[in-house]
Amino acid sequence: MKFSSFNLKKELLENLENKGYINCKPIQELTLKASLRKESFIAKAETGSGKTHAYIVPLINNLNYSLNKIQAIILEPTIELTMQVGEFLKELVSNSLNFYPCILTGSNVLFDEKSLTRPSILVTTPGKLVQLLKNNSLSLKFIFSMVLDECDMLFEGDSKKDMNFIFSNFEPEQLMIFTATMKDHLIASIKKTYHLNHYFQADKNYVSKTVRHHLVDIKHVDPLSALKAFIKIRQPYFCLVFASRVQTASRVYQNLYEEGYKVALLTSKTTLRERKNIFKRINDGEYSLLICSDVASRGLDLDFVSDVVSLDIPSNIDYYYHRAGRTGRNDKEGDSFVFYNDDVAKKDKENLIKKIDFDYYVLKENSLSKDKKRNKQPKKRNEALEKEIKKAVSKVRSNKVKPNYKKKMRMAAEKAEKKHKREIIAQNLRSKKKAMAAVNKK
Repeated sequence: MKFSSFNLKKELLENLENKGYINCKPIQELTLKASLRKESFIAKAETGSGKTHAYIVPLINNLNYSLNKIQAIILEPTIELTMQVGEFLKELVSNSLNFYPCILTGSNVLFDEKSLTRPSILVTTPGKLVQLLKNNSLSLKFIFSMVLDECDMLFEGDSKKDMNFIFSNFEPEQLMIFTATMKDHLIASIKKTYHLNHYFQADKNYVSKTVRHHLVDIKHVDPLSALKAFIKIRQPYFCLVFASRVQTASRVYQNLYEEGYKVALLTSKTTLRERKNIFKRINDGEYSLLICSDVASRGLDLDFVSDVVSLDIPSNIDYYYHRAGRTGRNDKEGDSFVFYNDDVAKKDKENLIKKIDFDYYVLKENSLSKDKKRNKQPKKRNEALEKEIKKAVSKVRSNKVKPNYKKKMRMAAEKAEKKHKREIIAQNLRSKKKAMAAVNKK
């Protein structure tokens, strides 16, 4: 289905088409009708599936363009996502639409002048919104809609307290909730808490099907040395490297930077000014590597990520889904590599392979090759056996449905298989006897 199939403003459709957004992604197609009607819902779709445009398109369309006020709020769990969604909104700004997004990330409480003289959408974090509400810096009178993006993360840690404060002071006309990894029992709880009648799920995958997943045995080499070997062999176009600990990410970055790699670092300790500079330089092609803690695993949208490397297996498997989801976005292909040692984090590895279909590699100093021992080998066809089974089944098959005909066919197949096995055993015994006789003659 195309965006033009929905009742969208002409100027918005033109802006979407100019940016190449013509056909709807599944999650957009599922939710647009409800969102344009200002209905509340919760929606779940894999990472990289187009959730952002599923909510910004209806928000822009439903703005009252004669009212120069902030009319909608988008809550994001991280500064990176706030900046990113703000950029998506700016993409769709035009003189004909005459709206301007208000992107609030820093310590200031001042709004952009443009956002106060045009219809606007506020993009911010829960902590920042709480600050605005406590300081009476934001009027809620004209807010018709609120979006909770990456909802599971918004209700974790300190953000949970902020969310409780927000909803104790404000009940929006429309509430749109989006998630990629929230568990079913939590979805049920949120539906009940916020009285949501609609639930949309685009698919049951956590990560796009275009992402290939690889477990890499680094053979007890330290992850930093393994990463250098990997980069030398793989030579990725653009690679995101994840570490669970900020200290590990910083150490890896420092070592690579000192050795002349084109590398940047993004962690929770990176300042807002540094983050903006990093993304500008990434888009300018100055970096081919970005070392991250998991602060960057949620929603970071870089179209050109060819490879994702996890230096460790996160104890919270949801973080892996978000890491891997940084590649293979918008139907492009990508690869996610996870470094492991057999004697480290065995339980985490077992949990991971229950959810995702991995193949196995071995990394050595000069090679990255498939692990033949661990990869499942395709079963060889036994054409002789298949022929015998087909012949046996044909003898009991009938055009008329008779009692126990399925059982008779199954028994005929089993009988043919047992006969075949006996013949193989007999043949092996004859071969052994023949070989022994030849030895005895000598």
